[in-house]
Order: sequence, then structure tokens, then C-alpha cells
Amino acid sequence: MDFLGARSRCHTESDQRSLAHTMPSLWQAHAAFTAQPPFVKWAVEAYILSKEALPEIARKCGLIPDAVIAYERVFFAVAERLECTFWIVSQAIGAKVFTGLTERDLGLVWKLLGYNHGPVLLDSLLHNVLHRDRPDNPEQAEQCIAREMQSLLQRHAALASLFLPVTQKTALKILRLHDQQRVREEEDELAKSQNGSIANHVVLAQVVAAVEAVGCPSASSSANHAFRYRRHLGTAAAPASSGDGRAPGSPASTADDGANGSKWWNAGICPAARIAACGRSASGTWRPGAANASGGQ
Repeated sequence: MDFLGARSRCHTESDQRSLAHTMPSLWQAHAAFTAQPPFVKWAVEAYILSKEALPEIARKCGLIPDAVIAYERVFFAVAERLECTFWIVSQAIGAKVFTGLTERDLGLVWKLLGYNHGPVLLDSLLHNVLHRDRPDNPEQAEQCIAREMQSLLQRHAALASLFLPVTQKTALKILRLHDQQRVREEEDELAKSQNGSIANHVVLAQVVAAVEAVGCPSASSSANHAFRYRRHLGTAAAPASSGDGRAPGSPASTADDGANGSKWWNAGICPAARIAACGRSASGTWRPGAANASGGQ
């Protein structure tokens, strides 16, 4: 039976229900193709391009599996050409991909992202099913809201990047944005690579301070500890003696400390190592025993 001919002869709602019962797959496929607004049409085509299983497409779009098969065969015959990338982009998705998309090209965006990144990303973009949390208490509800806000902003940012037109007025701004993004990515990579060594340096500084608090060795020994700590970080000049048996930065008075404090920075010794070597606490007071170790304050 000719479906379009039979549909044209449907003059009443009863006739339509009868045809939908007789030819359900074609009825649903045609309804999805002609629906306004065409969200179901865009979703079905995007999921087909994403290589999602046909039963899953039917479940997500509220169709029977045979309707998805009929839709692909009659209205969107691309299954046998999914590996023909240029043909898919230019014919099945749309030539506007090459000339510029706008917010009115939402269907093209769905199909493009589905074809490039698969059904999981498409799920997140269309109905955000990756995090279907059901909070059990107010604290979890606040965390859920925060995640939803972050996810919403990320999805909108992704769409905005596709809708951004490249013109004579926007070209320079786009290049600057790209350069800023590249710098941020490099900084992130550098931070990740240094994260482990920074943690080790912090632990080492804490160990040095703990040893000083327990044993409180001589000031010159403390300076050597600090130098070895700084050498672990990189390169540093060895701390020289101050001429009176004291290490740099272990003065007999606070005023002397202020006068000679710059030597520590010039030698490249970090503040944590300086505190450990001088016996000075983070609050600026001398630790018990440190004054004796340095010859008294």
C-alpha cells in the first residue's frame, strides 16, 4: 500500500488512527520527519549519525524500533555512507558547516557533534543524562545544583564556539582567544607536572622544621640543612659564614636579622628553609632552644 496515497485519503481523525495502526512504522517516521518544531527529526538524525544502536534511538526519541529503521531508509539514508566523511558533512549535515553556523542551525550542530563525538556526548548535550543525581539531603542538593550550573555553562560555551562567526571584525579577537586558551592549557600542564615535586618540597620543609624543633642543632648546621633543601629545589649558592661563627640569617638581634635578611633571598634560600635554619617560628618569635644553639639572643 502506498503510504502517502493512503494518508492523503485520511479525512477524519478516525482515518488517521486506522492508518497509524495499519502502518505504524511509516506513520511514526513520517510524523517525526514533518513535526514542528523539528526537534525529534533533528534528534533522530543526529543519533543515526552518532552510530547509536537503533533500538536505543527509538527508546530515547519515543518511537518504535521499526519506525527508526523506516526513517533512515526513507528520509535519511546515510547508514551505508557513515565512513564517507566529506559526503556526510556536506550532504547529510549541511554545507553551512563550512560557511558559518548561527543559533538557528541547532539541528546542524546536533548532527555535527553527534557525528564527531558519538552518542554519549549527544546525550549530555540534548538532555544531560550523564549526571542524573537524586539528592537525599540539602547538602547533596546544593552540590547537584552546582554541577548542573557548571554543566549548563559548558554546554552553552560549546555551542557558542560553534556559532562564533569568523569575519574581518572578529578574526583578531578569535586569534587572541585561541592564544589565551593555549597559554592556559600550557599552564595547566606545567602545574600538573610540578604538582608532585611541589608536594615533596613542602613535606621536606616540614621535616626540616620538625628536626629543628626536636634536636635544634647549631645555627651553622641549620644553614647547611636549609642549603641542602634549596639545592633540592634547584640551584643555590652555599651559605657563607657571617664571620662570627653564626650562619647568615641567625643574628643576635631582630634588628640584625632585618639588616641581613636579604642575604637569604640573594642566596636563593626559601623562607621556609630560613625559618628552619634561624630557629624563628612562622609568627616571628624565636623557638625555645634556638637562641642557645646560636649563641644566645
